[in-house]
Amino acid sequence: MLPFFRKIRFRLAQDNQFLKYSRYAIGEIVLVVIGILIALQVNDWNKERINRIEENTYLQRLVQNLNRDLYNVKASTSVHEETLIRCTQVLDSLGKANIGRIKDGEAYSNALKKHKANQFNNPNTLGEQFFNILVISLFYKSDIAFQELLSTGKIDIIKNQDLKSAIQEHYLLVTEYQNFQDRIVMEIQNNYREALIKNNISSINNESYSLLKDRITDSAGLIVAIENYMNISAATLNLFIYNENSLQKSTERLIHQISNELNKP
Repeated sequence: MLPFFRKIRFRLAQDNQFLKYSRYAIGEIVLVVIGILIALQVNDWNKERINRIEENTYLQRLVQNLNRDLYNVKASTSVHEETLIRCTQVLDSLGKANIGRIKDGEAYSNALKKHKANQFNNPNTLGEQFFNILVISLFYKSDIAFQELLSTGKIDIIKNQDLKSAIQEHYLLVTEYQNFQDRIVMEIQNNYREALIKNNISSINNESYSLLKDRITDSAGLIVAIENYMNISAATLNLFIYNENSLQKSTERLIHQISNELNKP
């Protein structure tokens, strides 16, 4: 084998072809390197294109989830507004001095603008009104797309860093507000239910206050339970719709931000 290569080297040296061969070899190497660089560039471009398609898909799903949250917020707050009206009417039946400052607040006044108070005002079925106060519509977040982004590590495909931060901060807020609702609202509701039981009031007591009053054994405790229920409903309304950083406003802002990102050329 060695004699063979010696012959080739000798022939190249003799024919003065070595310089030409070197140039050819270097040219081949350069072409290979350029080919590799182009292939890497095409691969990066293709990966970026796929990421942008996937990002748009996730952003569209986030908007769908957020619109669902807006619907749930409105459904929940509507029931809390009805609760405020029911509570004030029941407290008014128990005594004119029992309504308190809630009736002068923004939550109650706005509730009256949205709902007809007289639809709840039926003194002949006060027992039913006591029970109807228990009706609530809890808000449950719709965050499937966001949780998928987190669990798969794909949150980083969102190129706009400000938007990514806004999405993460929003869902922290959503979790905080839902935890408040699940913990505090349910506790107050249970306390109110216990007050009803203690005062012999159930859903089948479709009677006027004049017939119920003789069975009420702890009117003061019942009034406190209703007032607490009203305060929590007012606090929930503040967190969900009236606060500057309310759940509704935060959701609407994020929908606007994502929509702007999706509409970019």
